[in-house]
Amino acid sequence: MPSPASERSPRGAEHYDGSAERLIEKSRVEEMILSTFDQRIDTSGRVKPVTVKRRLVYDAVTKQASTLGAPLKSREIDGFLLPEPSHRRTVTDRAGNMIDERISKFNTNSHLYRALTDPHDMLLSHSDIYRLNQDTEELSALASAYGYSARTSSEQREDAIHLKRTVQPSTPQLSPGVRMYIEGGGINAPKIVSTLIANGARPSHAKIWIPDRSTDWQRFRTDTPILEFDATADLEQAVELLRTLQDRLPLPATAGRHLVGLAIEGVPFAYIGQSDHAGGSFNQSMADLFSDAIEQACKSMPLQTGDTVTREWLGEVSDRAIGIATELSSDDGRDRRCHALKAGPSADQILRIARGR
Repeated sequence: MPSPASERSPRGAEHYDGSAERLIEKSRVEEMILSTFDQRIDTSGRVKPVTVKRRLVYDAVTKQASTLGAPLKSREIDGFLLPEPSHRRTVTDRAGNMIDERISKFNTNSHLYRALTDPHDMLLSHSDIYRLNQDTEELSALASAYGYSARTSSEQREDAIHLKRTVQPSTPQLSPGVRMYIEGGGINAPKIVSTLIANGARPSHAKIWIPDRSTDWQRFRTDTPILEFDATADLEQAVELLRTLQDRLPLPATAGRHLVGLAIEGVPFAYIGQSDHAGGSFNQSMADLFSDAIEQACKSMPLQTGDTVTREWLGEVSDRAIGIATELSSDDGRDRRCHALKAGPSADQILRIARGR
């Protein structure tokens, strides 16, 4: 991913002061923008041309027509950092061949979601797969002993283990969708959940993404495991367990990047986020919110092929995106103090727990 240069200011930029209330840190939004458009920016920090895919749908020599068409060499044209909506046209060259030309839609939401889940390359050995199987079996047995039902599903091309507490708190206390994400990653996630439950953690639900049990290279997400809570005391207990059990959990040596979520004091490898509803994806709700804001901000300060992504442009667009996201989040019922939480009494409790006060 290129670093923004500072050779010149983008064309047509207007000063924007941003929102006085910061929904999210500006540095995180700047990284969201760079991560979202990493395929549209070259290593020198300049906007790349737009690729036009081409297919031969009518051959003037053979007189053969094809709906799908044989692939031809792509061509490049000048375009915006955020390409125009996808379009398709058929052109006829001088020889009479008919060629289908198409620019694929740039899906800001899916590119941002990929950045939020931060997939990485993973290669499992046979011993890794054996340990993953053992830890998964241990988790299922332990969950049953502590009052959880377990099931496995296949989602987004990956398997996930779901745990559900069979006896829920009589009074939920927290508003729905409060989740804690632990940066266990890959084969360590089942062991992390087993250790927490064995030491007293009581999430209402848990979701543990599982990598393919294969020795081939694979791309795997880092947002696993995920624990969901209905009761304030259960969330607080789990956070305290993370603070005290760090040395006993198979956690990465260094914490990764968390582009969204409420940071937990003293626990750099975990964060809290509230989805739009119980069982919903917090990262997807954040992709929905910030992709809209980033698109609007980028359209208000458009860069074209050859333009440089400067520090000034990135900072200004980030300010605008935060202002837009703040308004959108208010309409969506989010707390203006923190993008990760819904407004309401639960927000104060969650902020207190995360800050260790």
